[in-house]
Amino acid sequence: MGIATRYLEPLTHKFSQVGLRNTLRVAYLDLSDKVRSAIGKRFPSMALSPRSIQIECTTRCNLKCTFCELSYWTERPADLKHESIRAMVDRLPKLRRIDLTGIGEALMNREFFDIVAFLKSRGLYIAMNDNFTMMTDRSARRIVELGVDQIYVSLDGATKGTYEQLRVGANFDKVIANVGRLVAAKRGPLELAEEELARGNVGRAVRLLEDAIEESPVDLPRLRVLYAETLRRQAGSFSDKDAAQAERLLIKAVKADPKNAAAYFDLGMTYTKSKRYAEAISAFEKIGKELGII
Repeated sequence: MGIATRYLEPLTHKFSQVGLRNTLRVAYLDLSDKVRSAIGKRFPSMALSPRSIQIECTTRCNLKCTFCELSYWTERPADLKHESIRAMVDRLPKLRRIDLTGIGEALMNREFFDIVAFLKSRGLYIAMNDNFTMMTDRSARRIVELGVDQIYVSLDGATKGTYEQLRVGANFDKVIANVGRLVAAKRGPLELAEEELARGNVGRAVRLLEDAIEESPVDLPRLRVLYAETLRRQAGSFSDKDAAQAERLLIKAVKADPKNAAAYFDLGMTYTKSKRYAEAISAFEKIGKELGII
């Protein structure tokens, strides 16, 4: 009974967390690696490429966890290099899965996303752990775009007090929010920006749209239309207290979407308030042309 319980409980837990398909896939890879390793040790001439490996992405970390040996290291930290992992994978023809987990924080490696992009180009299954203290909107989107298959949150403690006592330097609330960033990254930038606008977070909506436009490989008209309208709304909050900032935002808005008549009107009114009538007339003429009046 003791042996059955020892194996049944972790198996049941794994089923509930990652599903039957992933559980069987990982179990198969682990078992086949053990069998191949045993054969290779017994018969060196028959040693084969492993199908699954775990490799340290970096030995740098931004935390000083009480339970981690890295907190007490004196060795100089180092990062895994893109060229190093490429050379390694080239020598492992049977490799199917790689776990980029170790004692360091993966996102501190500046070549992390280049490494992941290369590994996915080889069709590899990628798993990783992350402490989520450095998970920004941009990094979360990149992880989703690259197709990282499995990511675990290193969350030691179910309460703020316990967690922050163990993970020195981390902020429990920030980490939970950053987990939400990754979940949100599975939704498109349009939906996310619209949600932020509904909450009244115009500045955050602007940043989301700017990042999406900058990173998109093709021009996306819908993004630009919403971006222009969001800039116009943001300019409205500056119209009375900072006319120059409102003007800059409105100019960006009409450049992003030249068909946004409301942005041209607001820009014209801004020019009128500062008695720049020639520029105001030009802005109002754009509205007339857009509406087919002129």
